[in-house]
Amino acid sequence: GVSKRFGSNEVLKNVSLSLEAQEIRAICGENGAGKSTLVKIITGMHRADDGAVLIDGAPTAITSPQHAQELGIALVAQELSLPPALSVLDNIWLGNREVPLFHRRRALRDRAREALQKVGLGDLALDIPVAQLSIGQRQLVELARMLTRDARVFILDEPTATLSDVEIERIFSALKALKSEGKSVIYITHRLGEVFQVCDTVTVLRNGELVGTRRT
Repeated sequence: GVSKRFGSNEVLKNVSLSLEAQEIRAICGENGAGKSTLVKIITGMHRADDGAVLIDGAPTAITSPQHAQELGIALVAQELSLPPALSVLDNIWLGNREVPLFHRRRALRDRAREALQKVGLGDLALDIPVAQLSIGQRQLVELARMLTRDARVFILDEPTATLSDVEIERIFSALKALKSEGKSVIYITHRLGEVFQVCDTVTVLRNGELVGTRRT
């Protein structure tokens, strides 16, 4: 029952959806349908004016993106957040609240390598700058970063908009691997072919309202 207003403009109107473990859920709708606002509420960037977010059945006030991270909610935004001058390794651990001031570099390398393996980049050099990677590889590094944070829910916003077919297949393989490990995915896209290819269910929004949720 989530609603959100900005001034007199109601951008979400009593929207409800539920996400299960091992589910890839597409969220579709035109620009302005409310998709991004819904994601910002789930990730703690906005607070809902009405309604509630429940995690494992318990109402949970998600107060900030850092709080969302602690709850296991991870966003891979369309505008990638990887500083290109930093290495793959440093990007994976950048902003992770678990890394202490004095840390064991070898342990971080091992965990980064394990995360990259899961998203199909097991042979990627950890010390090269992200600037040398393709856009598709950067998307996968973003996913690996979220895996090191023990995320349970991955939210991808238009992840394939600028990717080649080979890179898109890598993204899909990574999502299927996450699903097999019990993770959940919210997948925002305008490409309906991708909905049928990779998603279990689809939720449609129109003008801030829920049209419906169906099995793909």
